[in-house]
Amino acid sequence: GTLAGGDERLALSLDRSQFGPLSASGQGEIEFKDPRPRAKLTLSLGELPLSALLAPFRARAKDQTIGAGWSTRPVGWSALTRLDAEATISAERAVAGRVRIDAPKVELVLEEGRLALRKFEGGIAKGTWSATGAIVPAGRDTVALTLSVKGAEISQTPDWAGLSLTKGRLELGLDLTSRG
Repeated sequence: GTLAGGDERLALSLDRSQFGPLSASGQGEIEFKDPRPRAKLTLSLGELPLSALLAPFRARAKDQTIGAGWSTRPVGWSALTRLDAEATISAERAVAGRVRIDAPKVELVLEEGRLALRKFEGGIAKGTWSATGAIVPAGRDTVALTLSVKGAEISQTPDWAGLSLTKGRLELGLDLTSRG
């Protein structure tokens, strides 16, 4: 990879590299300007284990928990106000246990402390998955997500799903919002 800078700008590139089980390549730049730095990143990954992304929100040894081990400790979002950014991340696949998302692509925009999930799409069980959302820490700490699954073929639902479906096609739409 390369790293070059000058005139309040830093550019970087990452040749295809292996980090444990994760392969990655990409490029990006950071402009150091007022009122805060602005970053742009494009990243391409091999197989992405989704459990690595959820780990920061799982309970620690002394945390009170709810559900399947999720922490009740508040999440601090103040770091979102220190940088503006755009990121496009794609992967060959994303895996969480028996769930597999083929060719996921995510587009994120962080601006003035608001993180927008502009697009999250991919293939799941011969169907499609798409989501949009936002994290808005100002005021009442609002997190919103809209999720759609279309035409996914379900052969058997896992025990944790709370459903009893042995075979069929799944059409699902969810709009979720959390405040406070």
